[in-house]
Amino acid sequence: MFGSDTIFKFAFQDAIEEEYSTNLYGSATQDHLTGVFKERFLHDQMAAEFAWHQRHEKPLCVIFVDIDHFKQINDKYGHLVGDQILRELAKRCLGATRTEDIFAH
Repeated sequence: MFGSDTIFKFAFQDAIEEEYSTNLYGSATQDHLTGVFKERFLHDQMAAEFAWHQRHEKPLCVIFVDIDHFKQINDKYGHLVGDQILRELAKRCLGATRTEDIFAH
């Protein structure tokens, strides 16, 4: 019925353990500075998205954003200003995305 590599895992968690697991997952998948998903999460999601769109023969849109000369901003104004710019960019991009969209770095 099931293959030899099939594993079932059941876990019962109280509220503290559930919150810990949620925080741990968030730390692993989201950037602490901007709240944007990390690259590894993006790769995993993109694999699933490409497969779904190919299977259903639907178009897929991917947009890449690059900040030109960002190192010069950090060098001239410091990393605190650079971090502020990254947070603001993330806020604006996240504000422009739908719930089903993925914004990541």
